Amino acid sequence: MVSIDSRMLSMDSKVQSMDSRLGSLDFKVEQLLNVHTFIKHELGTYKRGLYDKFDTVAGNVKSSQISLETRVIHHLTEHQIQLANDLDFVKIQLAKLVNHLKETGDAKKGECG
Repeated sequence: MVSIDSRMLSMDSKVQSMDSRLGSLDFKVEQLLNVHTFIKHELGTYKRGLYDKFDTVAGNVKSSQISLETRVIHHLTEHQIQLANDLDFVKIQLAKLVNHLKETGDAKKGECG
């Protein structure tokens, strides 16, 4: 009977050891699940932050593009106006030159005739 009692005690000890190990494993699994949940939450936070930064950069690029387009159009308009003014000046000078040549030609015809 001593041997049966000792076997029972040994089995009981083994069962307790297994229960302890299972409890430890349950605790470790719970810790892993907590870490997983934390990482998932943190990753979501970083992801949202990154998307917000992308949106900000995209907005800045769009704003810069519009500003650049506006400045280019403004400069082109200024140059177009300047070219039109220069062309008008050349036309006036050319008309004066043509009139001067006509007057000179008419004066020479008067001298010859």
